[in-house]
Amino acid sequence: MKFIKKIFWVIIIIGFVILSIRFFSGNEDSWLCVDGQWVRHGNPDGAMPITKCGNDAVATSSVNKIYVTQCGEYDKKEIQFGGNPNSGERASKIYADISDNDCKRELGLSGRSELAGSEGMIFVFEKVGKYGFWMKDMKFPIDIIWITEDFFVSGIVGNFSPEDYPKVLGNNYLAKYVLEVPTGFAEKNNIKAGDKIEFVN
Repeated sequence: MKFIKKIFWVIIIIGFVILSIRFFSGNEDSWLCVDGQWVRHGNPDGAMPITKCGNDAVATSSVNKIYVTQCGEYDKKEIQFGGNPNSGERASKIYADISDNDCKRELGLSGRSELAGSEGMIFVFEKVGKYGFWMKDMKFPIDIIWITEDFFVSGIVGNFSPEDYPKVLGNNYLAKYVLEVPTGFAEKNNIKAGDKIEFVN
């Protein structure tokens, strides 16, 4: 009888430990509130919450983070700069949210509080043109890189600040894509006009 009681309590304790781990580690498949926007983490059941998202920051990786705004869910693109397999030089990488419709392009990064070192946003336009950008409703400075249809850098503006609003820059660069990255990224990685970039996925 004593042996059975011991087994019973061992089972109870193990069950309690498992439940505690699951509770304190959080739900891996859930909607998270990141920088005032709902972010899908894993594969949660149900649609995006309709309640207003607060300002709680949640640390998730740039690769797995999926942003959802009033414009919908954002796909992600890995973008590489430089790198030389022969010399062992490693490519610089940005994991960029794709803005490929009018709503997403107009919203841009407005409302976000920051970009992590490997995060960005890539604006995809229907045709090649000269697309100027401004810093309306932005909360932090960025670098902006204009990219041609055949994936060459056509122009760069570094450290474009919210204080520069309503100045419009970059409308003299011919581009099909425009990439916004953390300020200092272009200089740190020696990115310049004429450089070739690669869209990995």
